[in-house]
Amino acid sequence: MEADLLDTLEALGYQCPLLEEAVLNKALEAGLTSPDYFQVLCWLCSQIKLLGGLEESVSSLCDDFESVQLEVSGFLKELSCPYPTLVTGDIKERLKSREDCLTLLLFLATELQALQIIKKKKKSEERGVTSALRGG
Repeated sequence: MEADLLDTLEALGYQCPLLEEAVLNKALEAGLTSPDYFQVLCWLCSQIKLLGGLEESVSSLCDDFESVQLEVSGFLKELSCPYPTLVTGDIKERLKSREDCLTLLLFLATELQALQIIKKKKKSEERGVTSALRGG
């Protein structure tokens, strides 16, 4: 799954040391306490918010672990996240495992991919309508 995440982040245009497998593994182990993990989490959330028009966000300015967990929880609920380990139970116990940290990034990365596809499709359809209206 780590290879899938690396490929997806690269395809999304993310550029950071996290794209190296060793750095990713270290970041996944540390979770939200890792600056590299937190950076990619904030980047994915900001891109999703921008393309998806979401209200919730994850602030890169939070230095309080609990506040970050609350923001992530609200963001995931707005996205209707299907992973119970990420959205249910004691909020302080979420994102404690390496597996949950990986699942979160994979979920957000695939959501961002879907939003990018939808955006491209809408642009393509708009160009088609404009062309048809011009008689072309």
